[in-house]
Amino acid sequence: MPTKSDYLRFTHGTLQTPVHHYTHPTTGRRITMIGTVHMGDAEYYAALRTVIDDLEAGGAAVQYEGASLLPYDEQDATDEERTVLTTFELKKDLERQRITELGLARQADALDCPDRWRIADLDMLEITRRVGTETMLRGEMRGIKAFDRPAGDPRAIERLRLRLHFIFVAFRVAVWSNAKRVSGTRRPSNGADVVLIDQRNEVALQGLWSTEQDVVMIWGCAHLPGLGAGIADRGFVRTGVTEWHTAVDLPSIPTILSRLRALARATRTSGTDGAEAVTPPRRRSPGPTRDRRHAESEALTVGSSL
Repeated sequence: MPTKSDYLRFTHGTLQTPVHHYTHPTTGRRITMIGTVHMGDAEYYAALRTVIDDLEAGGAAVQYEGASLLPYDEQDATDEERTVLTTFELKKDLERQRITELGLARQADALDCPDRWRIADLDMLEITRRVGTETMLRGEMRGIKAFDRPAGDPRAIERLRLRLHFIFVAFRVAVWSNAKRVSGTRRPSNGADVVLIDQRNEVALQGLWSTEQDVVMIWGCAHLPGLGAGIADRGFVRTGVTEWHTAVDLPSIPTILSRLRALARATRTSGTDGAEAVTPPRRRSPGPTRDRRHAESEALTVGSSL
């Protein structure tokens, strides 16, 4: 029975993602599920790439999450759909800038996607149509808001590090909520997650069953519960030991607050305007409230981009 820490770990500022191994007891076919977050240390992605390269060398094919990497016919899009797609690109550029300032890397840049890897996913235009333009636009705007900080401002960088503590907690909750939905212990979703998680999982599984090769699947951690259930339904069993890879190791909250106070003092001493009081974000209630759902949505936006 999966546990809360089966798909993602976040403890004392350290975010870790798993590698799960599945084997079919009759055919011997092997499936390796590599869970990811879409921002992390460069060393994290280098370690994952080593795992992938070793499995490829052993004959496995690679299937990759990558909605934003798939082509679509822009001429076929409506004005509202083009607005969503343009906003998505703006969010991606802003995300890249802020993640670089944090000393981190984006998965799309650090892990890369060679032509030999197969992308088994919905494209962005199809996702936009299934979710709806209004809902998609709200989600992209939340992503922009999460990363909208003054460029090069050391206080803004530390505030973003502080916010990541709370976003990663919410992301862990969101991943576990998906696991409970899959197991039937939580009410099925009727929102955007049906498309962003469930329907994209269906496409990934269709790609998986289209070949008899061993396969390496690379997907964000929010997808792992549903993908794992789909694999188990075909008779595969989890084997071996779960490998954990450290994606991000944040400074502690007290350390970040201390840095912010020091920066505020330095700003006052230098006479620069704009020093602000430092107040850590309020932790959301763990209950099934609207605030919690909003926190989970923001976490998925930041931790599991398309």
